[in-house]
Amino acid sequence: MDGRILTIIVVFCMIVAVTESQNWTGNTESYKVRKSETCRRCVEQLPTYCARFRIIICNTYATKLRCSTGWTHNGDYNCSIPICRPTCGSVGECVAPGKCDCKGLAKGQYCQESLTESQKWTG
Repeated sequence: MDGRILTIIVVFCMIVAVTESQNWTGNTESYKVRKSETCRRCVEQLPTYCARFRIIICNTYATKLRCSTGWTHNGDYNCSIPICRPTCGSVGECVAPGKCDCKGLAKGQYCQESLTESQKWTG
């Protein structure tokens, strides 16, 4: 009977571990998360079993992933979308964190300024 209960607990823990992990790719960074739970520690061990337990707090740490600063994802855990704040406006494209590629007559770090046609050719 004890063997079956242990097997069920192990399988349950494996299912929980699989559902908590995602396949992060791209510009990621790792961080640690602390999880506290109550555990039993044997304080009086007899030859074949533990006669008395003490309830203690056990801390475990898990390493998880997230997008690096300046990057995001659209729900697929692929951190390949750069973040520009403020945005690049309607005439620019965010190509790296904080870096806009301005199109047409726009200029400036976030494509917020406009050149006239004559300014464009005079430099």
